[in-house]
Formats: sequence, structure tokens, C-alpha cells
Amino acid sequence: MKYMVYGAAAAVLFAAHPVDSFNLVQMSECRPVVMRRGEGTGDFTLAILLRSHRTRQYFLSQWSPSKGQQWLRKDVCLPKDVVQFDFTVDVAFAFQGQWACWVDLNLGILTCDLLLPDPQFELKLLPTERSSYRGHPDAYNTVGGVDRKLKFLYMHGFDVCRDGKVPD
Repeated sequence: MKYMVYGAAAAVLFAAHPVDSFNLVQMSECRPVVMRRGEGTGDFTLAILLRSHRTRQYFLSQWSPSKGQQWLRKDVCLPKDVVQFDFTVDVAFAFQGQWACWVDLNLGILTCDLLLPDPQFELKLLPTERSSYRGHPDAYNTVGGVDRKLKFLYMHGFDVCRDGKVPD
């Protein structure tokens, strides 16, 4: 797995050292989170969740151009609902300069404070009064940071057809 980050302010392209994809796989279509760390051009961290093919152990991998070319990988324990259900990342973003957020729009928001030496993960469940149909939830729902708060947008009624049936 290879990642590139474009620093628009300085028009610089950063290429992260490839992740060992032979033994590791991204967690359920996981998307990386890019978090700004300061004012410098290369002052950011790229974070991604990975899982071992063999042991099923989860890892948080972080890369920053200011800290060298190697990924820093830590074993992590994810909340049981993330492991038990097929947590699929629909949205990923940084929040308030310290939180990495991975969102399954049918389950919840997996948060991690990247400033802690031993990152802890929490799952914040989304409201349950919406459709449980997997389909394409990102077409009618999203999550993001607004005014220093996490906001969930759900467009009710857009995940079913006029006849009341869920589309294929």
C-alpha cells in the first residue's frame, strides 16, 4: 500500500514509505486520516488502521515526513462492536487537531486520540432510528466536524424508493 499527500500551501508532494501489504491488510476499506500537527509544510501525520492476515490483530500505523520514512506501528484493541460487526469505513477525517475519526455510517464513529502515547479507541454509536440497509449510505449520510462538534447528517427517506422498497 502506498500513500501520497499533497501540501497545497507549499505545492509539495509527500510520498510515504510503502506499508507492508504482504502481512497486513487495510481494515474493511479503511481510509487514511491526515492530521495537521503544526504550521510547517511537512508537519502532519498520516494514520491508518490495519489488520494482520494471520493473527487478526489490529494495528494503528502512523507516518510523518518530519519523523522519518518509516511507519510507526502499534498494537491496538478496538471496541468489540467494531471487531464483531463488519465495520466499513465510509468517511475518515481529523477532528480538533488530535482525533482521528473513522466512520461506518451504519454503525458509528471510531475515534482515536493520536496525541496519546498509547492511543485508545472509542466507538460512538450513531442513532438507530435510520435504515440498516448497507447499500450506499454515503450517498445520503455523512459525518464531519462543525463548530468543534461532531455532526451526523441523515437524509430521511432517500434510502428507499417511492414504493417503499430498498433499492438493489
